[in-house]
Amino acid sequence: MTPFAGLVLGELKAGTVGANVSLDYRKMVFSSESQITVSAEDRGRNFIFHWWELGYQATAHFYAGIALQETHNNSACDKWDPGIQLGFSYKEWTFPVYAFDPMSGSRYFVLGALWEKKWHK
Repeated sequence: MTPFAGLVLGELKAGTVGANVSLDYRKMVFSSESQITVSAEDRGRNFIFHWWELGYQATAHFYAGIALQETHNNSACDKWDPGIQLGFSYKEWTFPVYAFDPMSGSRYFVLGALWEKKWHK
């Protein structure tokens, strides 16, 4: 579990706090992120966000699974976005690709590039 806190700058000016949780068991991986973001200017823009992933590490360099994100704010109902994920890794880099609402006309994609330093003694 890794807690975090930060500032949001741009159109939304806010503070955010949350935590990342990751569990691995054999070739299965579960991860979750939850955060609360509070606007400095407009309480109506406050929101709570959750992201869940469940994946299977098929090979040393490839994984696939499902993802779900949920956003709740003061002015709207909960928004749930189910999705699928594929990921590729090379050395210290991981490249996840997500497709949310993949069967609807409102589908969208999230692409990532993650670098994780492997510390050796």
